[in-house]
Amino acid sequence: MDPDISAFDDDTPMEEEKDYSNHDFEFLQQLELHSAAVKSVATKSISNIDSSGDKRELLLSGSFDNSCKLYMLMEETGKYEFIQELNHHDHYVYDVASNYGEGFLTAGKDKRIFLIDNNGNPEKMFEGHENLVNSVLPIDNKRIVSGSWDGTAKVWDIETTNCLATLEGHLHAVSLFVSPDGRIITGSQDNKIKIWNNSYQLEKEWDAHKDIVRKFADYSPVGFVSCSNDGSIKIWTYEGDLIGELSGHTSYVFSVITLPNNIIVSGSDDKTIKIWKDMQCVQTIECPDTIWDLQVNSLGDIIIACQDYKIYTFTRDPTRAAKGKELSEFRANVETSNKAGELNVETLPTTDQMDQHAGKKEGEIKVFKDNGIPKAYVWKSSERKWDLIGEVQLPTGPPPPTTKHYEGDRLFEAGEYDHVFDVEIGDGVMRKLPFNNGGNSDEAANKFCVREGFGKQNLEQITQFIKTNSVPYATRDTTGVSSEPSGSSKPKPKSLPMQTYLFYDAVKTDKPAEKIREVNTELNTVEEKNIKNLDRLIEVISDKAHYHSSELFKGEWDVFKKLLSWPYKHILPVLDLFRMFLCHSQASEMFKVYEHGCEHLTKFLSILELKEESMANHLMSLRCLVNMFKHPSSIFIMISKFEKIIDNVADYISHENKNVRNAAITVLLNYSIAFLTRKDDNQGRVQSIACLIEALDQEKDANNYMRILATVGNLLFEDEEVQSLAGDLGLGEKLPSVEAFKGKDIYEKSAKYAEDIKIMLG
Repeated sequence: MDPDISAFDDDTPMEEEKDYSNHDFEFLQQLELHSAAVKSVATKSISNIDSSGDKRELLLSGSFDNSCKLYMLMEETGKYEFIQELNHHDHYVYDVASNYGEGFLTAGKDKRIFLIDNNGNPEKMFEGHENLVNSVLPIDNKRIVSGSWDGTAKVWDIETTNCLATLEGHLHAVSLFVSPDGRIITGSQDNKIKIWNNSYQLEKEWDAHKDIVRKFADYSPVGFVSCSNDGSIKIWTYEGDLIGELSGHTSYVFSVITLPNNIIVSGSDDKTIKIWKDMQCVQTIECPDTIWDLQVNSLGDIIIACQDYKIYTFTRDPTRAAKGKELSEFRANVETSNKAGELNVETLPTTDQMDQHAGKKEGEIKVFKDNGIPKAYVWKSSERKWDLIGEVQLPTGPPPPTTKHYEGDRLFEAGEYDHVFDVEIGDGVMRKLPFNNGGNSDEAANKFCVREGFGKQNLEQITQFIKTNSVPYATRDTTGVSSEPSGSSKPKPKSLPMQTYLFYDAVKTDKPAEKIREVNTELNTVEEKNIKNLDRLIEVISDKAHYHSSELFKGEWDVFKKLLSWPYKHILPVLDLFRMFLCHSQASEMFKVYEHGCEHLTKFLSILELKEESMANHLMSLRCLVNMFKHPSSIFIMISKFEKIIDNVADYISHENKNVRNAAITVLLNYSIAFLTRKDDNQGRVQSIACLIEALDQEKDANNYMRILATVGNLLFEDEEVQSLAGDLGLGEKLPSVEAFKGKDIYEKSAKYAEDIKIMLG
């Protein structure tokens, strides 16, 4: 039974029995109840008014899983226990705050603000913002203030829910603070801080940071603190005078709070919490992921809302700090996060030690060392053993050049660039900005602002972003990494290898979504009660600008699985939707369990094996295979199943339809890029070249021909054995002049690729 908290009010704070203020913070507790990133946390002290006199405190969390969760602090342990889940919002919950009266305030992407009581029951709702609400605070017992991505803050009357004032003038998300005398202080993407008097008139504004102003905290009696995407924390008087600046984070600072004795605590995208005293960092706590929000409770414990779906608490009380298994698990999570993507062969268990490392669930993947070579194994629960998947390839030598392809627009030419930056200006939309090291940052920033319709006030910010994230005097090297000894007279390829994966990532959901809904009325695969999950699935896939942050939850995953089970005659729109989703950041989760990933792969291959299937199904299945090169987890499966895939794809290299040929060729092109770091895959390289040699004679489409040349060139690159075998297959004789394509946009690139292939063949 849930604890009854209806008999609590909110006037009496808890008291600490001992002073641990000089101790470092230590890990205390992990709460793992949300199914998406936790964006905000808030605490509220309450006390029992019956004869027991017990004191309690509530914690409320808000998450991207659309829910809030309510917890109670247990006095005997100093830990939180879950009470209930609240689902009064229809979309992401961005902010939660303790109200001055009873209960909490919550704000979300559904553009609404709620006042809920201590039991989690919604009592008031405030509507009027034109975009999502990202911040909310009480002003006093009668008013609250909210900040939105519509660039405004709004003041609301709690009793009537009427809007009393709209504070305009910011850009995009607005952050909030209320001074002790009731003035409202706002910050935003425009890097400014504004102070509004008690009549809601602008009193002062200034350029406070070099990037987005994220959060504020009280710094009584002196003033307040702000934090920013520029990585800094600044201390201001209530009149706006700068009196201190703290630097030390290596990424965005998303949250800041203060503790007694003017101690400042900051949380960052660099996965650390920093404790600041007397303008110095006195402790850094490493966490498993990005810290979105911070809070302190009445025991002096720090609470953090984390990107990894969890809430963590830290205490200065050594008698309550976690020990044993809990502490070991937290440290392991931090270690895993810090070493993400790294593989230390020296510390891997050996194959002789497999019995000591039994798997925990079917399909779990683990790497073991076999005579010094790392190999991946999958756990078979029914047989209680590890089955070999294949050798794990480690990068050798210098990393390949990191140029990226940009499709081009009216101001930036299509081609390869040293950087294609994702630029986010505070509205959650990622915009592409191509740039070459050593280029003119002012010119690039100006083009970007013109293309996006931004005013000149953004120009300096974008210019500084480019300078910070590029190499000012570097020159581009497009020759690749040569393994030849110095002094070799053999010419080097000038344009190969091509190292940027290609994808079919256009997002157009209207037609497939319409068809899916139409077919579903016939098949009734998705029942009426789950239609909202289907709608949200389509909404997430439609919103490409938020692929970096949006997520699917269990209901949407279940709908996707049902759709993929449709008969082949109906499956085309589902394949199209799946093709788009493969480019979503969360698609990687589908392939982390090897067997589950293979199930999806089998779906595409089974369609290709049925030659009597519709051409449209063949085309979409091939495009799905191309997009499986988007994430490391799915690339692993593509490599492990190469032989079976190539047997099916080869039949479509000479298909009568040029779009089908294009998709089949692009599968091989992406394989050739994956093979660049796998020097032992000669059989796969030669098999791929053999598929393409005949196509060099037959292909008449300029774009397809260029992709064939790029693929063949990649497969030959820096591998004399493959070059020799390709020569024996007659590749040299199959390289005609590309004059037939002269005048086409890609003629020049095709000619360069052909010349590089001739160089490699000798």
